[in-house]
Amino acid sequence: MKLQRRARLVSLAGLIASMGAAGAGCSRTVSAPAQELTTVGSIVTVRSVAASPALGGAAGVEVALTSARAFPAVNALAALVVGDLVVRRSRYPDGTLTAIAFMLSREEFDRSAEGASVTVRYDPDSQGHWDFGTWRKALLDR
Repeated sequence: MKLQRRARLVSLAGLIASMGAAGAGCSRTVSAPAQELTTVGSIVTVRSVAASPALGGAAGVEVALTSARAFPAVNALAALVVGDLVVRRSRYPDGTLTAIAFMLSREEFDRSAEGASVTVRYDPDSQGHWDFGTWRKALLDR
């Protein structure tokens, strides 16, 4: 029994050594699983808008956010997530990628859950997410 075990170990060691020799000079890329990036940002303003082009001229609520880590310009939609509510109408208000604004309809704002977590992610979700704390409707027009 000990002899068979030793033979397997020697065989395994030889296989590993031969793989190393055969692979010398060859490059191989090993993909690591994507890490979830989380960044904490700030809710700058939550303000009423009388007429928004994003809402076909209807009234709405704009939520402006900032982050030290830039929101990437990628081929994916930014999504504001407030509890179960997901809003994908966004723009970069000052032309930089460290600020983003989302437009909610009045109905979406009314439906949003007080105290829910506020995050931004991308659909498809490939860029990590940003955490903005908890949702407080009392921030409207302050």
